[in-house]
Order: sequence, then structure tokens, then C-alpha cells
Amino acid sequence: MLNPGARMAIPPWPGRNSHCRSVRFTAVPQGMPWGGEERRMSSRATGKVVDETGGVAGLTVVAQDTSSVFSQDLAHGQTDGTGAFDLTYPDSHPDVVQEYGPRRIRFRVLDQVHRRLASKEVLDVAGVLAVETFTLGRRDHSGWLVTLGAGEPKPPVRDGNAVGVLVDNVVAWQRVAKVFREAEKSIEFMQLLFDIPPELHADTALEDPEMVLQFDDPPPTVAQPRGVRAQDARPERLLLDAVNAPRAVDVRLLLNRPQLDGHLVGASLVIPGLGLVIVLIGGLALALGKGTSLNEVRTYFDGTLLPKKKIEGATTSVFGPTHAKLAIVDGLKAVSIASPFDQGYYGDAEHAVDDPRRGNKDNVPIHDVSFAVNGPAVLDLHNTYRLHWNAVTDEADHLGEISPPPPQTDLDGLDAVASLQVVRTLGSGRFTDPADGEKGVLEAYLRAIANAQDYIYLENQYLTNDAIGNALLQALVDPARPKLNVILMINIDPDIPCYPRWQRKLVTRIRQGLIDAGQPEARRRRFGAFTRWTHEAATADHRARVVPNYLHSKVGIVDGKWATLGSANLDGASLDYFQFLHALHFGDVRNSEANFLILNGIEGAAATPVVDAMRRRLWAEHLGLETADGRPNPQDPLLDTPPDGGWVERWHTRAGEKLKALGEHPGTPVRIRVLPWPSADETLNSPREHLAELLGKTVFDDLGFDPISGTRRFSFKTGLFRDKAPEVDEVPEESGI
Repeated sequence: MLNPGARMAIPPWPGRNSHCRSVRFTAVPQGMPWGGEERRMSSRATGKVVDETGGVAGLTVVAQDTSSVFSQDLAHGQTDGTGAFDLTYPDSHPDVVQEYGPRRIRFRVLDQVHRRLASKEVLDVAGVLAVETFTLGRRDHSGWLVTLGAGEPKPPVRDGNAVGVLVDNVVAWQRVAKVFREAEKSIEFMQLLFDIPPELHADTALEDPEMVLQFDDPPPTVAQPRGVRAQDARPERLLLDAVNAPRAVDVRLLLNRPQLDGHLVGASLVIPGLGLVIVLIGGLALALGKGTSLNEVRTYFDGTLLPKKKIEGATTSVFGPTHAKLAIVDGLKAVSIASPFDQGYYGDAEHAVDDPRRGNKDNVPIHDVSFAVNGPAVLDLHNTYRLHWNAVTDEADHLGEISPPPPQTDLDGLDAVASLQVVRTLGSGRFTDPADGEKGVLEAYLRAIANAQDYIYLENQYLTNDAIGNALLQALVDPARPKLNVILMINIDPDIPCYPRWQRKLVTRIRQGLIDAGQPEARRRRFGAFTRWTHEAATADHRARVVPNYLHSKVGIVDGKWATLGSANLDGASLDYFQFLHALHFGDVRNSEANFLILNGIEGAAATPVVDAMRRRLWAEHLGLETADGRPNPQDPLLDTPPDGGWVERWHTRAGEKLKALGEHPGTPVRIRVLPWPSADETLNSPREHLAELLGKTVFDDLGFDPISGTRRFSFKTGLFRDKAPEVDEVPEESGI
């Protein structure tokens, strides 16, 4: 119980708690009401950090008192050239009551972006506390490769992979259709959601299609809409073609299936009121089949050669879904599918307001990036699929090990050959091995940020993780990296409660951290945050209109040497732990995620053009660098060499030009698709709020165009739009207050 005199404070870099404000408490004893007594303990601690080659310099060591009601940092310092550290701190603390024995102090060893390398807790002594030497593996504390603390890359780097970066789902889903068609032996398919018709008909014309991976020519357009035809590639029909004779492919479908588990029940035990509500709502949602497509998919395939036992649910906590989305074919080729199988995610570089190919969905246009790989790294994807499949099936239906596919010489229509490391996030307690789960994706990002010298580019659906935010700030204020740029592409309104505020606060803390570090404005410009938009001209039917593009991508690029993409967002659930009610969970609840690390001439890997090709492809689309016929031009000269100040200046300039044109000539679109993140420390969730703030107007003003918050639905069965017009984010009614 807290002392009645306790004070409440919001720390400058808050932890994530069960509410949006992330409040912490610090107990201040008044007269020591618990009967404890202050004990005079050590005021100095010494020790050393070494690896196989000797002392390790430049690491941060933090001493933390863990015996108080709430843990408190006592001191921190860096290791010297011999790896030694020497910390001084008070031998007692006015806020700490010691009732039972000596003080306990935890020592943590951190790298330059505060990635934890080691920790140990010791009992305090009077005088000088001599801490036992920390022994690290060299590869655990340095380098680009994930080791998971094993002293060597885990899993190992796989060389000789044919790889392709698939920007937007018009490209990505076409690749999925291709590998489904080409399957000869097996398809291992993992998805978060799979929209599918309610029942199977021998005549496809009788079905009401939900999903199309690839449209036969000509595809439906606004000018020439059409319904779905038998020649259009639908995923459920491609899977049926594979499983039926003569191909008889072994098809296995693994779909996310949340359950009412101990993590959820734990909330009701600790805070019965809120917890009971959560359990009741969660239980009802699960009973109704929300959060999974398992029942619908089983119903559709019932009576076919795809039996129920080959369509399984990846049983997960409500708080930590199986979020990785994979199609693995013949143990040789794979696609890491960025999006759920939901037609609303369909899109191309244009991201038009009206697009019949998005089907019966009214969401704003969605941008996404998937990845295709043929070759040795498919082994690690199979092992990830196998881990999840075998956890929910009978032993007779378990998947076995496969041999590593050989290095590839045939690109199979992909971009180039590259060396890859596959990294994962796994929840604690979900699997027997690894019992504590994995945080390989977080380790990968923190290592890349620690090694960055020129630029860090992050394009992600969510950016709320404190470890990532803190690492970015530490990198930007590092005096050894004065020219480092950080470029963020993020959403105006992440779609999870509290995320809009957490993301805004993270951006604000980085901005304020640069000010607090005494950096002049020119140095502070090395950090830039941006959002993505579609701007369409007025026609006889409507005013000019502007719609946000929802970023679902999970991309990171550092210095042109390293890149990652896959399923993991930059939030707690994808990296370390689910933020909400974390203190009440039994263990660290995390999603199941899989990311690729692409290595360009680092860590002994051969050079590959893929990292630079990905940067050029994405930036050409976002920055509006196009060919004469309006397609993104990755070879635009503006992408060849960074301007003075680094690549972020190219982004500042293009976003500034877009904003200026939007304010002065709102009816004449400029093809640049990015706008700057607002300077106001205020959550601006709607398109109108966000754009009004940027343009120096209010939400009650005429912006000169219509901000769009929803798009028109289209029926694949009738070939007609179901709505007359997209949803406009209208001027709100004046408040009478």
C-alpha cells in the first residue's frame, strides 16, 4: 500500500502502463510508518566488464536499488578503456525504508543505445561494493547480427537467397498467387485473418467473393468496373486447385485463434472490476469467433480434399496474436505477406480514393511492403511455421525437419541474391522451447540503431516502443555521430486505443530531447517525421480531395548496409511486451513475428543491390519522383546523392513543397505524397484536424479541399459501387461552450 503522502509523477521517458498516461508512483515515507530503519550501506561500487579479448570500453553500467517499494536508479557511468567502472551514490536514501536485511542492488550493463547486455542483483555491504566481473560474448555486445545471447548469430546467416521487395499488394499478392500455382509438394500457409465466402459452390458465379489476389486483364477500374470472373485469382480457389488431383499438394492452413487464457484471467484476479469487464468482453468476442477466421475457412473447405485437421488455429493469448503471415511452398520458396487476407489492403502506388479492386471495404488506401525469398533462409521460416503448427496438432500430424534449400542462381523474377538472417518475436510461456520466448526483432533494431552512422529510415504502422524511441534519441545526441539522420514515416492515427497519444509523445520526446541536449536548430533538423497522403484534383462530381494513406509496412533501412522487413511493428506487442495491463500479465505477452535482416557487405556478407533498391523504390513513391507517365522512378537523380545535411533534407524539402502547394493551390495536386509531422504536441486523429494544424487553420475553416476519412465499397459480385461517394471528414458543429 502506498504511503498517503506519496507523490505522483510523470517521468520524462515513461514506461507503458495500463492507461494512456503511463503514470508511475514514487513512495515518500513520512516518519517511516512501517517501522523500518534506515541502514547505512555502500556508497560506491566497482567492477569490470570483459569479453574474450579483454575489457570492454564505452558501455553504460546502471546501479538500481530493487529493495525499496519501487525500484530506483542510484547511479550510472561508463566503462573505461580497461572495461572497469566505478559508481558512487548515497549510502542511504530518504525515500527508501529497509525492513528486511541489506539493500539489494541490480547492476545492468547497456550498450550505447541502452540495449541491455547483462544484469545481476547483489546484496549490499558497508563500504565499497565489489561487483563480480561481467563476462560478455564479443558478438553479443557488438556487431549487426542477432545472437539472442548465445555468443554467435542465432539463427545463422543464410547466403545465396534470391529475394524480392514487393511494394504494395498489387505486386505482393500477385507473387502469392504465383507460388500457390507453382506448388508441387507442399503449401504451409500462416495468416492473421482470411476473408472467405460463406460457402463453396461448384459454380464460382454463385459465390460472393471476398478476396482477389490477382485480377485478369483488364482489371476493374472506376471508368470500367466489372465483377469478379473465374479467371481472377482467388486464394481459396488456388488452394483448392493445389490440393485436388492431379497435383495433390499437401496444403496446411494455420490461422490465428485467440483464447481466453491466464494472461486475461490474471487481470480479473488483480483488479476485479476492470478485469472482469475485460474477461466478459473478451470471452464474448471469442465465443462469437471474433479475431479469427478459423471457423469460416473450415466451413468453406468442408467436404473438400482439404480436411479439417489440415486447417488449424494457432492458439494465442488475446494480447499476443500470431501476427506473422507466411506462404511457404515446397520447402524452397516463400513470401512474407505483410497484410492480412483482407481486400481492403489491396493497392498500388497511386493509392486512389476510389478503387474497385479494394472490394467491399471502406477503409482509406493502405500502403504495405512484403518480401519474397527462394533459397536457404526458407529453412528458418519452415522452422517457425513448424514450431507453431506442432504446438496445436496431434503428434501424428506434426511437421518434420527439412534440409536447407540450396543457394540460388535463378532469380525467378525477383530482384537479386542476398544474405539473410531471420529473426523472430515469440511470447514467453507459449512454447516449451524457447520457454521464455524470443526478442530477436527488438535486438536487431537496437543493434542497427547502435551501428548507424549516416541515416536511419523507419516506415512502420506503429511507433510506440520506448526502447526504440530511447535508442533513436541516444543515437541522435551521440557526439560521435554528428551527421546521423533519422527519418520516420508513420500514421496520423494508429488504430489501437492509446497508440495515437503514445506515438505523438514519443515523437515529442525525441524533439524535446534534442533541445535539452543543447542542439541548435540545424542539428535538430537531422530528425524528421512524415505522413503519407493522396491528393486528387477536383472534377465535375467533387471538389479536390485529400486522404491519408494508412501505412501497414514494417520497414527499416540503415546506412544502405542493413535493412529489415517482415511482420513486426515498432510497438510493445511486436518487440518486448504488450503494453496494456503489463504488470498484471503472467509473463511477457508478445506477438509471434518474423522479420528478415538483409545484409549488404557487412558481417562477412556479400554486397547486394537489394537494400538500395528498396530505398529507391519506396522513396520514389513517397516523394513523388516519377517517370513521364506518372509511375514511381527509382532511378531519379534526386535519389543518387544526399544533399547537404543528409537524406532527411530531401524529405524536409519535398514535404515542405507539398505543404506550400496544398495551402496556396489546394485544387491543383502536386504529386509529392508526404507531409511533415505537425509541431503541435496534440493528438490530431482525424484528417481534418491533422491538415488544419499543418495549414495554420482551424477545423471549422474551409481547407480548400475535402479531407476524406472513408472510401467507397465495391461489390465483386455485381460489379457496382455500393456507395455514391467517399466519406468526407466534415466540418464539426460549433461547440456552444
